[in-house]
Amino acid sequence: MDAAIALVQGLGMNSKLVELDLSWNGLGLPGSKAMAICLQLNSTLRFLDLSSNRISREAFTCLLEGLLANKALQILKIGDNPITTDGVMDFMNMLAKAKSGEMMRACREVDFADICVGKEFDALYTEIRRLRDITIKHGSTLRQADMMQIDLATVVHSEQPIFVLFDCMRKSNLRIVDLFHAFDKDKNGSLTRQELKEGLLSMSIPLSSRALDLLIKKTDTDNDGEIVLTDLMAVQKDYQKHLAKKRTQEQREKSASTERRGKALVGFKL
Repeated sequence: MDAAIALVQGLGMNSKLVELDLSWNGLGLPGSKAMAICLQLNSTLRFLDLSSNRISREAFTCLLEGLLANKALQILKIGDNPITTDGVMDFMNMLAKAKSGEMMRACREVDFADICVGKEFDALYTEIRRLRDITIKHGSTLRQADMMQIDLATVVHSEQPIFVLFDCMRKSNLRIVDLFHAFDKDKNGSLTRQELKEGLLSMSIPLSSRALDLLIKKTDTDNDGEIVLTDLMAVQKDYQKHLAKKRTQEQREKSASTERRGKALVGFKL
């Protein structure tokens, strides 16, 4: 992380860098603060990927200060971070209140990837689209029932909860066997629904009831209501395939984006 922060600190006055991929660097709060300062100064960066950097809502709030002042960035990828639903709405409200051209005036795409949004997102997005041409990508929309029963700032609602679990394991450098034994409180070699729920909470992954049910359904291969270690090891293979596919898709999108910008520059020179 220190190396990434050092790179960020040198970005402010850089006059040549156009694209920067800092995904999977664990910037967290210190790196987000450094990035905010640099974004206020930098005038050349067009593409910035901050995916999977442990950027919390607090860290994102700091980052917003830099984004508010930046006049060059066109594409921001910031998914796979614990920004939370409320963090996304902080950004949306700030964007909606900003005067035309005041906040991220060059930006045309923000990708929150798998971060969930609430029902109020759609109306605000429609309002923002009337004012400017910008695409905002996000994860699932939380169901009304979940929104009434749980804190939107802390719940994780996902159609693929097993991927959420393995993402957190990977970021925490946990082996699947370590996670299983930590969750198995009675040491009987299997996980009940309650043990799984409590274990996930201990990792700060509070799944909604529906997402928890989906996780058990996906991993409980013999349908006895409990999960054994071999069940988790089996679905881990699906996660690895998902991760490889996701990285391939991101690389294709990045290549396509680079090609489009290259063609645009050629056309401009002509």
